[in-house]
Amino acid sequence: QIEVLRLLKQHYRDGVMLTYDPIMNTGKTYTLAAGVGAFMGAVRKIDAHKYDLAIYCCNLTGVTIEAARTAFHAGTKIALGFQNPTYSPSPGEKPGDFDARLEGKLRGLEPDQYLSRKKELIHEWEKQHGYFIKPHYSCKSRDDIEMIVTTPHVAALIVKSMVTRYGEETVGNRVTILLDEPTIGADEPYSDLLRHNIELLAMPVKRIVLASASMPGSEELGPIIEAFRTRNSAGVVTAVHSS
Repeated sequence: QIEVLRLLKQHYRDGVMLTYDPIMNTGKTYTLAAGVGAFMGAVRKIDAHKYDLAIYCCNLTGVTIEAARTAFHAGTKIALGFQNPTYSPSPGEKPGDFDARLEGKLRGLEPDQYLSRKKELIHEWEKQHGYFIKPHYSCKSRDDIEMIVTTPHVAALIVKSMVTRYGEETVGNRVTILLDEPTIGADEPYSDLLRHNIELLAMPVKRIVLASASMPGSEELGPIIEAFRTRNSAGVVTAVHSS
């Protein structure tokens, strides 16, 4: 567990894809939810990283519930991500477009109206992109969120929308993906769950942690590793094994 955090810290700026294959029942989810959550809280104290966040995701509902509880009790400011039944983003939208519209709609509002209206407009925009986020009450605003807990499919929608809003470079530097049990669905032909995992791993982020007690070897992960190295030429691919 300490080694996972050490490597994440060491390669935070340049990028890292880290595979973590602990033996069963040795605190894997705790490491990701509580350990990385606390790490993100420390990173965000640096002005250049004050908007960085981790997205923890797993296709097992019970595990995501455990992760959310663990992160919260460890002091991490969390939000939950849910899928919205419709997906209708504005065609041709580019980084900066939404925030320009947002500024225009909020201009002239009184302070007591400004924050509530801003929250409504962001919520509506997120739903157009196929998801919505419910911050825990400990988050006074969206900017306070240190970790989002959700499914891989919703995580991919979130990252995709962030790229639309902020651009690939900003999102790549800001987001850390924590994918718990990425092998779920690997034994089923045409598995939607596996497709969602791969969709998420294709997102332009610089830090990815894959955690599973049944982690495939580097040969099986070859295409995923190569895609990561193509996007992050300075990034490191490494592994943590427990025995």
